[in-house]
Amino acid sequence: MSCLLIVAAFCFSDAGKVAIDPQSTVARFATVAVGKADVQILLSSDSFGSFDATRMARACDGQTCIAYYRRCEPAGRAVTCSYRFGGAVYTQPVLVIRAPDQAALAKAEAAIAIFPGEDRERAVSLRLLSVESRGEPPTCRPEGGRMPKCPATN
Repeated sequence: MSCLLIVAAFCFSDAGKVAIDPQSTVARFATVAVGKADVQILLSSDSFGSFDATRMARACDGQTCIAYYRRCEPAGRAVTCSYRFGGAVYTQPVLVIRAPDQAALAKAEAAIAIFPGEDRERAVSLRLLSVESRGEPPTCRPEGGRMPKCPATN
């Protein structure tokens, strides 16, 4: 996928209007219009944590893989999908897509890919993240705290 726009760890092959929220003490977001959908990306937050990638779904494009948690909530025809990723440092969703219908959601997912690491040549398309997660995201703690300890592979 070739990127028209890169925001944080996300590649957009199709993007319209881009807005970046003003800095706050709680969180900062960028919003990108993709077709009829709005895509919100968490840029920074004071809600730190980690996820147990061994208990998350996995999607791969060739040898490039990402552990993820995807939860979609319908509201009539509209749908909102939230995404969290293994290795993320924030506990709130890193990516949220709000679409007026399933077709707009599918178009947005096809236009977005995530870079799982520092390499900006290898990405995984969101359209490959097809497993709907159940229950709460599998949080864990790298050090200290009350959550279960993260596995050494995380």
